[in-house]
Amino acid sequence: KRSEDSAISIQGWLQKQESSGLKSWRKRWCVVSDFCFYYYKGSEENQTPVGSILLPSYTISPCVKEDGLNKRFAFKAEHKNMRTVYFAAENENEMSAWINAMSLASVLQRTPRYTAYPTLPHTVYIQCTPPSLVGRTCLP
Repeated sequence: KRSEDSAISIQGWLQKQESSGLKSWRKRWCVVSDFCFYYYKGSEENQTPVGSILLPSYTISPCVKEDGLNKRFAFKAEHKNMRTVYFAAENENEMSAWINAMSLASVLQRTPRYTAYPTLPHTVYIQCTPPSLVGRTCLP
């Protein structure tokens, strides 16, 4: 289940192709939050998702003729070790927005909220002038 305090990158209705049976298309309320794609039967906030996809390592792209889908504004989430998931948006602008949001979520790394060690800036060593400072480290 999605954490209520996690930021939403994009949300809205998409059609998602079912993974079994006749591979029919179902309208689902979809949300990209953090690095996960969630899909629901309806748009109510307190629902349990029907499913979710952890997006890192997925490639998100528009469908091509070779995908064998006869669906306008269709796009896919591909992973070398997982099944490909197909979606369809209402129009080209929505399709582009979903592809962009999902692609961004697929490549980002989560920044820890708390770390055991402080983060130190990268130290750069340069030779300084005047000559009395030669050999000392200076901050750029």
